[in-house]
Amino acid sequence: MLTQQSTSLRFIFIILLAENSPVLFGRQVFRRGDITLGGLFPVHEAGRNGSECGDLKAAQGVQRLQAMLYALDLVNNDDTILPGILLGAQILDTW
Repeated sequence: MLTQQSTSLRFIFIILLAENSPVLFGRQVFRRGDITLGGLFPVHEAGRNGSECGDLKAAQGVQRLQAMLYALDLVNNDDTILPGILLGAQILDTW
């Protein structure tokens, strides 16, 4: 079983492997594009005091975030869908 720290590191590593690597800013991911799509996903549970992040929500948040970035990659890498337009994203952690 993975610890929270190793899971967090794995999450960050997977995000950074994506083409046109997104930039991590605290509780958000930003990927530059001609058009920016927004995403709101519960990546973390609320911490004990409500101000810090708790455990990762793999199925509810992380997988959805990865799916959005994957979909953007598919669209951006297919010249027949939106020729000459690069889709970006700003994704926020809603915990």
